[in-house]
Amino acid sequence: MLWGFKIGNQKIASMMLEDYSLQRFERIFALVETADAFQDVPFSKPGLYRELDKQFPNSKFILSVRDSEDQWFNSLLNFHSKKVGKKPPTESDLANVNNIYKGFLLDAMKISWDYPNVKLYDEVYYKKKYLNHNQDVREYFKDRPNDFMEFNVSKKEDFKSLIKFLNIDTNMKQVPWANKTKK
Repeated sequence: MLWGFKIGNQKIASMMLEDYSLQRFERIFALVETADAFQDVPFSKPGLYRELDKQFPNSKFILSVRDSEDQWFNSLLNFHSKKVGKKPPTESDLANVNNIYKGFLLDAMKISWDYPNVKLYDEVYYKKKYLNHNQDVREYFKDRPNDFMEFNVSKKEDFKSLIKFLNIDTNMKQVPWANKTKK
C-alpha cells in the first residue's frame, strides 16, 4: 500500500509481457481488477494505455519520464547491467540471469526492443522508440488533464503535482525510491 492505494503485483504483471505482445489483454484486465495502481511492464508498453482506458473508463494515467532520452537510456542500461553484473549485457547474459524467470530479460528485449532485428542497446533506436511512445501518450490524453499527468521522476517539484492529481494528503516531500540503481 502506498497512500492508500493497493499496488499491483509486479512479478505477475511482468509475466504478462507476452500477452501484451500478442494483443491478448484479458489476463492483463483481470490483473487490473486486483489492485489500484500498476507500474512498469507491461503497463509501460506502447499502446496498452489505450486498451486500459477503454476497459477502465475514468481511470488516471501517469506517464513517467526523465529529463532527457539520454538519462532514460542510461537508466535502462544501468538497471540491466546491475541485474547481470556486466555492462553492457550480452544476449548470453540476458538469457542466463534469473529475473522474474531465467531468460526473462532476453524475452523482454525481444518484445520491447525488436531484438534480434535491432541490436541490443541500440541507443538511437531505443531513444527514438522512447520519445515516440511519450509523444503518443501525450497526444492521446492532450485534452484530458483530469485523467492524465506527466511525472518527471528526476524533478522533485513534480511531486506536488502528483499528490494533487491523485488527491493525496501527505507530509512526504518526494516519492519513495525503492529501486534506485547505484552508479
